[in-house]
Amino acid sequence: MRLKPSSVTLPVDTTAGRAEAVSADLVRIVTDTYNHQNPNRAQYQVRESKAGIHIVPLSSRAENGELSGAVGLLDVPISVTTQKRTATEHAQALCEAVTSGSSNKLRWLGDPVNSWFAANGYIQSSPSFEVKPRITQCEFEWGVSAVTARQALIDLLDRSFTTLTWRVYCMPASRVSSEACYLQLHPLAVGPQKVSVTFDRCTNCKSIPIK
Repeated sequence: MRLKPSSVTLPVDTTAGRAEAVSADLVRIVTDTYNHQNPNRAQYQVRESKAGIHIVPLSSRAENGELSGAVGLLDVPISVTTQKRTATEHAQALCEAVTSGSSNKLRWLGDPVNSWFAANGYIQSSPSFEVKPRITQCEFEWGVSAVTARQALIDLLDRSFTTLTWRVYCMPASRVSSEACYLQLHPLAVGPQKVSVTFDRCTNCKSIPIK
């Protein structure tokens, strides 16, 4: 199975091509235009939160080929037991909670979140820490109760000393052994060159050498 490419052509009188900055209204113009020009494809809507602008599913094709309402994986209500974990373990626990509360699997992609997170103000000098050794200074308590996965993720990332953003993408069962979706976290990229910025929230962070 190969997905057919889709496109969007903005009206010549739109301000989208001349905008100096991305705004929620601008993203809505582009998204609404895409939906109108691709009525037989999955449809999307734009939401805002303190984390930024989100493009989320509005409808998708069911097994019978009909368009029906869609609930994004990050709109699934979840609970995660509050306990001490590393940032990576918190992200994994969030994915497990989404998987338990929905019909789809959400898997953790394994990004070096512990290093980016600098939990408790401690910067790890090597991303290899994602496996071991374990550093207790980089553990912190976190958990949520009866909130959407998006709210939980925003709450978790608020604790990071690197501004992080995310992406959720799915692979159909025809491409992998079973249908699965993946959560990917990465530092915010800024400027024309899309440079990733790390530890931008640190004011007095300390480095922990990996032995």
